[in-house]
Amino acid sequence: MSATPVAGRIISRRAQALLKKHAPERFPTPPPKAKSSKTDDTSWPKSVRYTFYTVCAASVPFSIGTAISLSPKLREWMAGDGAPTGDDDASGVSGGKLIQVVRQYWGTEDDIPTVDKPAAGYISPGSRKVWQEDNYSSFLHFLGLDAKTQGSENLGEVPLSLEHEPPANIRHDQELLDKFLSP
Repeated sequence: MSATPVAGRIISRRAQALLKKHAPERFPTPPPKAKSSKTDDTSWPKSVRYTFYTVCAASVPFSIGTAISLSPKLREWMAGDGAPTGDDDASGVSGGKLIQVVRQYWGTEDDIPTVDKPAAGYISPGSRKVWQEDNYSSFLHFLGLDAKTQGSENLGEVPLSLEHEPPANIRHDQELLDKFLSP
């Protein structure tokens, strides 16, 4: 056996420290590592970051809808004064349409007297709405992508109102008055 221990066979740290002190040529110093120019700022995993981004992106329209549903002054400002004009329909988005969407998701059903309630079509067999015929139509209706027809489809629906807002029949009467009184 050789009297000089090999650096790969040293078990004790104390013996390795002594060997480094007395025979430094056996332990060549490694070249210094070059620092990478890319610093790792992202300490969170990708899934957590993407979840945060998604929640932030979804909170913006939710906050806007909540503000519209809770603030009567904001709704009045968005609806504007007077009868609706054809200019809003040309642009595609108007305050009234936005309020209707908010009313659909955040609104509560109006109290309707029993006498004025529409007949419940679901009681008689075979009476379904068009969107209830198959699963695909129901899914499209859930997403709001179905072709909504006016007339007999809306007979059984209960109107929705937001907090601090008059019922749907009063709003309808006010729209008619505005339409007839506007120049």
